[in-house]
Amino acid sequence: DKLRLEQALLNLEAKHQEAQSNSTNALRKYQQAAVDLRESKETLQRVGAEMEELQRQFTLFVTETDSVTWTLDHIVEELCKMMESIQSLTSTTNLRALRTCRGHDSDTCKL
Repeated sequence: DKLRLEQALLNLEAKHQEAQSNSTNALRKYQQAAVDLRESKETLQRVGAEMEELQRQFTLFVTETDSVTWTLDHIVEELCKMMESIQSLTSTTNLRALRTCRGHDSDTCKL
């Protein structure tokens, strides 16, 4: 009986040590999971901040592009006005030249 009790006690101690080892391993895994979650949260926060910065830069780029487009449109508008003025002046100058050349030899009056 004493031998059986000693054997049962040894088995109980072995099971207790195994349970303690399993508990320690589970605790270690839980702690590692907590660290991993914390790192994931920090990574997500960093990515979120980077995305906000990219959004800000994109908005600035769009604003600057709109400004450049408006400026270019304005320049093209002004160039068109200048071309119209030049054409108008050229037509006026040609008419004056024609009026001046009337009655002269056609070889000396070339437009």
